[in-house]
Amino acid sequence: RSRSLELKGKSNTDHRSMGNKISKERLEMIRALKLAYISEKISDLSDEYGQSAGTKVEILIFKRSSKKEKWDMKLRALIIDDEKPSRDNLQAILQEYFKDIDVIGQAENPDDGANLIRNMQPDLVFLDVQMGTSTGLELLNAFPEPTFETIFITAYDEYAVKAFRTKAADYLLKPIDLDDLKDAILNVMSIIK
Repeated sequence: RSRSLELKGKSNTDHRSMGNKISKERLEMIRALKLAYISEKISDLSDEYGQSAGTKVEILIFKRSSKKEKWDMKLRALIIDDEKPSRDNLQAILQEYFKDIDVIGQAENPDDGANLIRNMQPDLVFLDVQMGTSTGLELLNAFPEPTFETIFITAYDEYAVKAFRTKAADYLLKPIDLDDLKDAILNVMSIIK
């Protein structure tokens, strides 16, 4: 209530930045208390005249199952794709929308990807299907008992059935739809938890 009183007499720009600031402060308090895993995107809303219409807060929250459970969960992820722009785009999306996913490496082919998986021990691998003359499916065959979850992100929908046979958590088509990506990450979190 005291924050809303501070907003009186300020410009629309001040209203927007104050809404963002308050939302970010509240999320950081929850995160600092380690009460939940939180991923968020905060943005300002405007009406058709460009006037401030509020603050939009999109949040994914995964509550701890007990007070004793340690919640220092930051998913360690790898991106394996033969196209550098695709790798960089996915990493940028993850950095903007999923603060608790740490991209620990990238690889441009299945051989380098397999080595990276062995050396880095990720929780999650974002994997392209078709990479030159090899495939992400072949890469997964090198890990008969994987200790990581896989989300395929590819332009080829004809591999979907084979991908799900590998027990992939999800299969997303390029260009990446943010809602589909959120659902896939939510699925991975439910599997890991």
